[in-house]
Amino acid sequence: MTNKIEHFKGENESWQRTLSFLVEESLYLKNRLSEIAKADISPEMLDELEYFQNTFLNKETALSIMQNDIVDQLGLLTEPKAHDGELFDRISQQQEKLRKDMAAMHKEFIDIRVQFNKTMIDKL
Repeated sequence: MTNKIEHFKGENESWQRTLSFLVEESLYLKNRLSEIAKADISPEMLDELEYFQNTFLNKETALSIMQNDIVDQLGLLTEPKAHDGELFDRISQQQEKLRKDMAAMHKEFIDIRVQFNKTMIDKL
């Protein structure tokens, strides 16, 4: 089980890097929004920008929660008895949940980025 714990740690560290990238990408997209908002734009376009601004803020909140969950999981993984029965089962279940949540988070973020870029190209 020690090998599984080490693998779980590596998986969590990889997720932390991915989340850092997504936070950085969100900041970049919000800066793009600000640049676009400074231009002479239609009220319809302003509504689009507001929608994306709110969406990016919501995603940042979700990213922050996910980061905290991963830090908590890493804390469990460093417990001396992490490989023992009941605690290991709890860690394994949480790891599977995080794996699914992380995949969904990544997909949702990529989808909203694609939607943002497509909308900007279509409307600018």
